[in-house]
Amino acid sequence: LAVLGMRADIERAKMRSEETMRHIANIHDSFAGQARAILVAISRIPEVKNGASTACDAILSNILQQSPIYTNFGMANERGDVLCSSVPLPRAVNITDRIYFQNAVKTKDFAIGEYQIGRITNQPVVVIGYPLQNGGVVFAGISLAWMNDFAKAEPGLVKSTLTLVDRTGTVLVRHPDSAQWVGNSI
Repeated sequence: LAVLGMRADIERAKMRSEETMRHIANIHDSFAGQARAILVAISRIPEVKNGASTACDAILSNILQQSPIYTNFGMANERGDVLCSSVPLPRAVNITDRIYFQNAVKTKDFAIGEYQIGRITNQPVVVIGYPLQNGGVVFAGISLAWMNDFAKAEPGLVKSTLTLVDRTGTVLVRHPDSAQWVGNSI
């Protein structure tokens, strides 16, 4: 009887884990769709498309103030030079070496980058990009701190471990103990 009870407990735990993972996967898919929609909308703003620096900076700054999930919004021309940013540029910034920029230009579609420390914000992020018709890219830095705080608050993870990695195996989200894991390769 004890073995049967243990098997039933294991089966219930497995079902709860699968349910939690489906829930998190649905949140991830919804979040990715919303992020894409935001970049598509930003790409249609004339001041952003044209890289009108002061006006573009102000528009993107306003969007950032409404979006705690993100660390920055910006626009780079076809050469990868960042022309406007919701966060003031510390210096001239070029992003041609970033995978999200390369993939957005190459595929002419929404692209997701890898773990990086943002050149503009100095924060750990995953940056997403969306191509402009002129060859440039609009981009947004997704806050890994926000993502880890979200995981901490997820009720289904109270007695569980969650690790989310990018395509290179770098940890983006870890619950618990995000500080010791995020940014490390596994």
